[in-house]
Amino acid sequence: VHPINELIKKTKTFDQARAFLSLTESIADKNKYSRIIITSGRGRGKSSVLGLACCSAVAYGFSNIFITSNNVENINSFYAFLILGLETLGLKENKEFEIIYNNKK
Repeated sequence: VHPINELIKKTKTFDQARAFLSLTESIADKNKYSRIIITSGRGRGKSSVLGLACCSAVAYGFSNIFITSNNVENINSFYAFLILGLETLGLKENKEFEIIYNNKK
């Protein structure tokens, strides 16, 4: 079973699945530079999709992914789905991945 199949099962809606697949397609084509804009109303799962898409990047061999935000509370959902996705890929926290929080201003 391809890891992307397991990650897409973690999306909640058709729109989330479609956005996840668009991001994953862009990630998979390492020779192409692209920009994807995701717009949706508040609470529709954009951060969740981004967290899962970062896991997709890990599955495709990317190893250094940096996420920034003006306010750490704005990315709680992202981190929840990032951890869920990494665990879905079979990775163990503090063994195969670590999360480093930096709250410096």
